[in-house]
Amino acid sequence: MRAHPFSTRTLLVAAALLAACADAPTVTGPDVVAPPTGTADEAVALSLDELAASASLAGDSRAASDYADGALAIRLGARPTEIAISVGGQDYRYHAVGLGIVERGPDGAELLKRTVIAWHGLDRPDAVLRVMSRSDAAIFGREDNPGDLGRATGTWADLARGARFVAIDGALATTLNSVAEPCPNAAADRRFACNLARFDIRMDGTFELVGDATARVPIASEAQGFAGVVVRRLDGGSGGRPTANPSRPQPTRG
Repeated sequence: MRAHPFSTRTLLVAAALLAACADAPTVTGPDVVAPPTGTADEAVALSLDELAASASLAGDSRAASDYADGALAIRLGARPTEIAISVGGQDYRYHAVGLGIVERGPDGAELLKRTVIAWHGLDRPDAVLRVMSRSDAAIFGREDNPGDLGRATGTWADLARGARFVAIDGALATTLNSVAEPCPNAAADRRFACNLARFDIRMDGTFELVGDATARVPIASEAQGFAGVVVRRLDGGSGGRPTANPSRPQPTRG
């Protein structure tokens, strides 16, 4: 049998991160109830729209979809939560939202795709972190294998310098902590159920500058919680997203 390409150390780190998330405090109550989206939140959503359009033009459909999901989570009513992110050994305050999408795996069983978008800067981000996985504990790597449920993907965009880094090593733990009331800004659509939710995250990754394999930055997060939404398809179909109310026009390519 072909050996698994991941090192024992990386798998142990992933397990440790998941255990830390399990020990993180559970937060319920007012923090998971999102107020109407404000001006600053909408400005961030528009910035994520721009990143989604840029990623699409660059041929990175996965990143484009994840940025768009971050913008959608804000518009559906998720309250951005302040979290601590270490970049290059320096601690920064980021704001984060999550979007969980209930999908069907290869065996037909339900699984949760969870996308986390975190940004530095209030209404005009100067750095954006994007991570995605389909399991509670996953690992980053160079190989692109969308069918591997234990694989995580991630990018860190330094918008101030126009630089983009991709996760090449390390581990990510993201877990769904709790589910609350329906999304306050979701348009009526019987195909979807949308609920406010609470996620936990912990990560320890190495990110490499696109185009320069010698430039790397460690990015890490201790176990902490943040707000988001969970979307489930009710009609047996697959794909698609609910619409925020009022609906927002999508960015056009210039």
